[in-house]
Amino acid sequence: MEQIIKDYYIVQHKKTKKYYTSYVHSIRATSPVDILHSEIQTLRSIKHPSLLDLKWVYDDNHYIYLIFEYFRCEKLLDLLN
Repeated sequence: MEQIIKDYYIVQHKKTKKYYTSYVHSIRATSPVDILHSEIQTLRSIKHPSLLDLKWVYDDNHYIYLIFEYFRCEKLLDLLN
């Protein structure tokens, strides 16, 4: 995994070698996980060409991983410059 911006990483599928973008959300007592679950449900139910395709969702004891189709993340300030 290579971090591109805060909480976003480029990941590669082990078998297909295809690249994806992953959002990594830390699970803590103060973390708004219920809001994230609502967002996941929305992303799964809506298909639109202007929205990223949510491929998979994984979780473990510490993180929730949202795997999207590959996209290039850039900071807004860098784009404006």
